[in-house]
Amino acid sequence: MSNHISRNTESPTSRRKPARIAAFGLAAFFALASAPALPAASATAVVGLASGCGQYGADQPMTRNQVLIRAQSWLDVGIPYSQTACHENRYGDYRTDCSGYVSMAWGLSRSYTTRDIHLVSNEIPRSDLRPGDILNRYDDHMAIFVRWSDAARTKPLVREQAGSVGTVERTWPAATAGLYTPRRYHNIREDVAPDRVNQVNDDGYADLVGVDAGGKLFGYNNGSLINPGGQPYSAETWRLQESDWTQSKHIATGDINGDGYSDLVTANNDGSLVIYNNGSLVHPHGEPYLGATWSYKGSWQEARHLAVGDVTGDGFADIVFVGKNGTLSVYVNGQNVNPGGTPFAGATWTLGDWGGVKNLALTDVNRDGYADIVAVDGNGELFGYNNGTLVNDGRVPFASETWRIGGSDWSQVRHFTAGDVNRDGYGDLIAVEADGSLAGYQNGSLVNPGGQPFKDRGWRVEGDWAGLRLLA
Repeated sequence: MSNHISRNTESPTSRRKPARIAAFGLAAFFALASAPALPAASATAVVGLASGCGQYGADQPMTRNQVLIRAQSWLDVGIPYSQTACHENRYGDYRTDCSGYVSMAWGLSRSYTTRDIHLVSNEIPRSDLRPGDILNRYDDHMAIFVRWSDAARTKPLVREQAGSVGTVERTWPAATAGLYTPRRYHNIREDVAPDRVNQVNDDGYADLVGVDAGGKLFGYNNGSLINPGGQPYSAETWRLQESDWTQSKHIATGDINGDGYSDLVTANNDGSLVIYNNGSLVHPHGEPYLGATWSYKGSWQEARHLAVGDVTGDGFADIVFVGKNGTLSVYVNGQNVNPGGTPFAGATWTLGDWGGVKNLALTDVNRDGYADIVAVDGNGELFGYNNGTLVNDGRVPFASETWRIGGSDWSQVRHFTAGDVNRDGYGDLIAVEADGSLAGYQNGSLVNPGGQPFKDRGWRVEGDWAGLRLLA
């Protein structure tokens, strides 16, 4: 075996010049349309030519989003596979095989191998795979996990440096995935996903959408950064003068299509559920909701409560629905796997008796990237169910009450919604109070006694909001 290390950099010339492929390299990895043809044992796992490529002082801490961004940098160029070549870009100089690719994406101190990757990672349950984790097969191959491609969570979408194809993103068959061990980098940092509830203009600050007494749809952008004293919601931003939303029973906003802008969901008196994708970037005057994108027939007029938020933590908003019998149902957004890309095909979980609840909203109360429930009980007390997807059996999101503010009285609240008003990553509450004023309750989980999130009113917008039909 030669000790020569060829070097591949991102100059236009080197992108066109293929790196030398070692004779003992991986065979074509597998044909995706058929049963997997796994590669022979890889010399990468045995030799680990880390000394010929870059070596750095320490393994870097890395968020999941950073891992995927770094992995994309090779995918954009298309690096030829080699166990004896290096590729250098802004993220460092790493060997151009499967484990070198992972080492680059994770920001490791050198190019590790399939055999020693355990030194910087630990084995995890397959059910807990998240973006930026890896699937590793000792002496063989490894790939970066991006997401699941099927509702059953058996077929992973991966990014990998593989055999004759080089850098590629593709879906593995379940049979292939089952042969690999899920692993997580020791220095991985969880991304703080922005709370996309009420994110109409994608600036990180929760906005308001309402239907006035005459049925007109309107919006108040947050405005905290430009309004005197940092006061949010001081002026109306847009209004659809020709709209008629008098037949809407509930409205809610959340990022249904994963583009960063909140879409509008409405349950109508005719039983339909209608989704309006946010068209702020393409509509003539920047109006967000001009035309329906999806419509579902059914008995949605029976909703006691309708809320939208990212329950599963995958970046796509889900629906929480409390029906006339008081049952709470969670409709998981499946637009990546459902026929025709339709977001909602049926309830995923049906939970408990919520018939006595007066108000209900979804927002990320504890800054973990999963939407939690905040609600007003029949006795007026404010309470919450934190999302337990990562710890509950069967990944059921809402299994038990997390907190309750005993003695609180929210029974006179006219309207109730939630979102990250001040862009600190923690969901806040917004309410129209009995006197018609708009009030905000900032999340104080980090400073309030006992970690209670909502203790005191933080701000009030004087005015008459009492005539609203609906608020989201």
